[in-house]
Amino acid sequence: QTVGQQALPLLQAIKSGNPLNPFQDQHQLRNEALLLLYYETGMRRAEALKLKGEHLIALGSSSPQVRVIRDPD
Repeated sequence: QTVGQQALPLLQAIKSGNPLNPFQDQHQLRNEALLLLYYETGMRRAEALKLKGEHLIALGSSSPQVRVIRDPD
């Protein structure tokens, strides 16, 4: 099995509204977005916490994007 095939049950379970989704209803969409972000980009939690609204491009479209910008420390 490929990594994608192994991850498929998890990716299906985290979909908002899926009865297998372990998260509370009010957190399902947020957690789905975060877990997909981690899976698709390899981003770590600390990196995701630094994201700002302007880093998210075309939300609600068929191809949303994340622009990662290095901020000065």
